[in-house]
Amino acid sequence: MDDTVLRGKNILVVDDEVDLREIVASELDYMGATVYQAGNITAADAILKEQKIDLIISDIRMPGGTGVDLLRTVKARNIFLPPIILITGFADITAEEAYAEGAEALLNKPFQLDELIQVSARLVKPGLEKFSEETPVPEKKLALEFPTMLSQTKHFEIGRGGVYLTTDNSRKFDLGEPIHLTVKFSDVNFSGVVIPRWSRLSEIENRLCLGLEFIQVSEGMDFFKSHWEKSPGLAFIPKAY
Repeated sequence: MDDTVLRGKNILVVDDEVDLREIVASELDYMGATVYQAGNITAADAILKEQKIDLIISDIRMPGGTGVDLLRTVKARNIFLPPIILITGFADITAEEAYAEGAEALLNKPFQLDELIQVSARLVKPGLEKFSEETPVPEKKLALEFPTMLSQTKHFEIGRGGVYLTTDNSRKFDLGEPIHLTVKFSDVNFSGVVIPRWSRLSEIENRLCLGLEFIQVSEGMDFFKSHWEKSPGLAFIPKAY
């Protein structure tokens, strides 16, 4: 990881647990970020109205309003910026729901500070830069073919930072384990490295539903860029049907 990527970035940490909030803030400060702290979403919103914030890191369960409430408020103003990392120690929300609401990451307590820093460093990168890193090709691969893109909304949908798709349930994909994904349509191909953020069996069909986050896009970037600009939607990774 580039140790300078957080330097000069304005990061807002929202948590009613003072000790945890200050530990996170101290680590981000050490990495060169300017850190603002809030103990609830009211204080957080006041900071957001006064400061240009590049990233929000928020606990979910807090008195006076949840991190999900803050997420909805922020994304209603601007879907893309600032990105939001939600942190939870309870079953407040599933990963599928969090990414569909617009969160760019969901971390469960207890989490490693190194993991938080790594996720933060990727999310603060501008635009499509976060999808253009040189990434080793994973051993695990998934190759799918569909007809035209537009006819496959039931089995494939693009979000701002990933895709939802279905495949047969004979294969196992571990959450957090990189996959080399290839998707072929009649009109466009996509390939790159993705990470499963959630998975479950379809309630309607005997198929595996996967929520995959883009880590690196090697083919199809122009198409996806055009798609995001035309219909950014609210979801970072769309929810399964």
